Amino acid sequence: MKSNMKRIPKELRNSDENFILCQNHIKTKLEIRRLLLVEAEQLSLIDKNQAYKDYLGDEDATLAAYLAQPEIDEKKSTATKAIFMFEKLDSFGFIPENINDISIDRLVTISKVAESSNEADEMVHQARTLSNGAWRDEFKEKKGEPTYGDGHEHVDEEFAICAVCKRKKKIGEAHNEEAV
Repeated sequence: MKSNMKRIPKELRNSDENFILCQNHIKTKLEIRRLLLVEAEQLSLIDKNQAYKDYLGDEDATLAAYLAQPEIDEKKSTATKAIFMFEKLDSFGFIPENINDISIDRLVTISKVAESSNEADEMVHQARTLSNGAWRDEFKEKKGEPTYGDGHEHVDEEFAICAVCKRKKKIGEAHNEEAV
């Protein structure tokens, strides 16, 4: 959705209204996270109890068939990820109301990486306190991948797009169309 609004000069902005707008956005974001956690819990129960079979009135029905209904319109992979996240965090003893201040992406990461409730507790603390870059670097470090400030030397290569076939090639490299 593209906005036709132009930036308003500082002297014409209403700081109080903008502050309230930002506060309302934060409240909305927290409510969305809360609802996503509620949905993940419901999906977990629907899956465990095979409630979709009763709802659809078909003993052969699948979770995917339930999710494909127009009023739900959810990819099975998205639902499976939500179920996994909820069940893993639940197994660590987390209560959804106590973690709805953390982004769903970070909760998914915690559910994938944490192997114990102590590790999950530590990661929840980090999720609340680390910036996006620091959060990303934390996991790159754990995997042994280079991080932003580790002093590694960058290896940059320059590429160009062939004007004829539109393929990418290294600059200075010969490009033979017949070989393709």
